[in-house]
Amino acid sequence: MASTRLIMKLQGKSKKPLTKGKNAFLILSSDERQRAERMKSSVYAERFKLIRGYLRFLLSTVLALPPNQIHFTYGKYGKPIVENNDYFFNVSHAKDYFLIGLHETAVLGVDIECPRPFPPKVHPFFFHQDEINLLASVDPDQKMRLWLSLWTRKEALGKAVGEGLSSNIGKQSVLSDTIHYNGREYVLLTQHDPSYVKTICLEGKSVQ
Repeated sequence: MASTRLIMKLQGKSKKPLTKGKNAFLILSSDERQRAERMKSSVYAERFKLIRGYLRFLLSTVLALPPNQIHFTYGKYGKPIVENNDYFFNVSHAKDYFLIGLHETAVLGVDIECPRPFPPKVHPFFFHQDEINLLASVDPDQKMRLWLSLWTRKEALGKAVGEGLSSNIGKQSVLSDTIHYNGREYVLLTQHDPSYVKTICLEGKSVQ
């Protein structure tokens, strides 16, 4: 197996996909194929097949297994886990982009978001009071960028923890790059691009 490291893959509309949906479909498990077939939108189904197929190819390179022989189990909140293996991964997508993070030893969460065409909403369920105050203090032209940064940090932390955007995650400030949550330490790194904002969250590891 590869040495302890973080692998990040960002795929966008400007890059050639690793595999087309038809080919990806062939390496998916029966439950993944059924899930894709149940989707009412063909666009969503195609996206799901591409991302899950891409994930299987990436995992196959580090696990030394054929993509179609990788099996997933699911945690309490539906987070997929590689069966009988400690290699951790997480996936996020937004519009034409998707982001996959892999790590051999550390639990992680990733999130990617694209700018919205409407003003961001700030609800106390999702934001700590310090974050609400900060959002209220910035200029309107900076608010979307800050909102996306905070939102991706919340999502990435929630996915690393395994809770998603729970009320407890909402109450947790993510203004610091090091977070202590339920007795564990998590490290956040956020990166900005004109087309998206992405955050990686690792449990007890530096992501610099």
